[in-house]
Amino acid sequence: MHYVKDLISILSCLFVFTVLLGGQTTIHCWDFNGTTPFSSPINTNNRVTGDGTITFTVASPSDFTGSTTNACSGSSSGDAFSPVGTTNNGTTMTLSFSTLGFEDIMLSFAARKTSTGFSNNTLEYSTNGGGTFTEFPSGSPFNPSTSFSLETFDLSSITTADNNSNFQIRITFNGATSGSGNNRYDNITLSGTAILPIELSSFEAHEADNSVYISWKTESELNNDYFIVQHCIDAVNYMDIGKIEGAGNSSSLNRYDFTHHEPSRKSNNYYRLKQVDFNGKFSFSKTLSVAFEKNDRLIIYPTIVRNIINIEFPKELLFLPNQTIIYDINGKIISRINTEENRELQQVNLGDLIPGQYFISVTTNNNSITQKFIKMN
Repeated sequence: MHYVKDLISILSCLFVFTVLLGGQTTIHCWDFNGTTPFSSPINTNNRVTGDGTITFTVASPSDFTGSTTNACSGSSSGDAFSPVGTTNNGTTMTLSFSTLGFEDIMLSFAARKTSTGFSNNTLEYSTNGGGTFTEFPSGSPFNPSTSFSLETFDLSSITTADNNSNFQIRITFNGATSGSGNNRYDNITLSGTAILPIELSSFEAHEADNSVYISWKTESELNNDYFIVQHCIDAVNYMDIGKIEGAGNSSSLNRYDFTHHEPSRKSNNYYRLKQVDFNGKFSFSKTLSVAFEKNDRLIIYPTIVRNIINIEFPKELLFLPNQTIIYDINGKIISRINTEENRELQQVNLGDLIPGQYFISVTTNNNSITQKFIKMN
């Protein structure tokens, strides 16, 4: 039995994957600098961030000059969405978007009105895709100033707005007192705080039968599509070695495991998990390290083989003649293999072997080892 060189890494306390934490993240942002005149739904080239949509009942909205207040990333002042005239009293603009993966939702935008513009504007939200609407708990109705200013509305108290795929916000325009009275809306932004996708309660890696057994547990999962197990020997150039499906959304304990059948026996083995959400976003776990102790006897690995099986010779046996034989499960000799002398690691190609269970026996002087293995396609 070979032991892990004091590098069995067990994280017994809770830790989380690396995600954007602290402060708000822009989920959706519209700068209205795309196609005009505006039509409903507004052309997506007026949207800078996210995949939300805007529809409206406003008749012939104008595209007056906008603002850089609350600007979307990389946006100039450009245009603004502008309802005009008393005929648009009672008309609406509706924002439809997803907040999946986010909480503590905030709405912000730049707004201004003329002296006879819309002074009584109601803000409502829907958590069921527009089935029902409820007025904002604060800040509604609002009356913009006569120069561009930032309007901000905190929806963090509305827990049903968090992690919601069918959230909507509706603005109803009222209070215009002339045919030319107008408001301008620009850089409408929905933001939120990223919700931690995964909470790990443990993450372990240790040697088992010349392989490395990796296991982990999650206390909760949010939109977790799958895990990728990654491995390298230099702590830099990671390669994918396995994929494990996640639980999606879960608030209960989930257990996962993976066996790496071909770890390095000459250097440290580094492992990490790449967690991937349903939307393709990903994050990484901390890194575990496993090393095998040096030994003075023959080693054969892995026990599950697709093409190559490895035979490691200790230095004192390198120059001695040896015999390597493959047997089937009934003890019939399948092949005799000539290995090279003076090579510490011998790699035997078994690609032509029919899938099944076999034994490999290596004998040199008084040293002998026989190991069972499974040949896979």
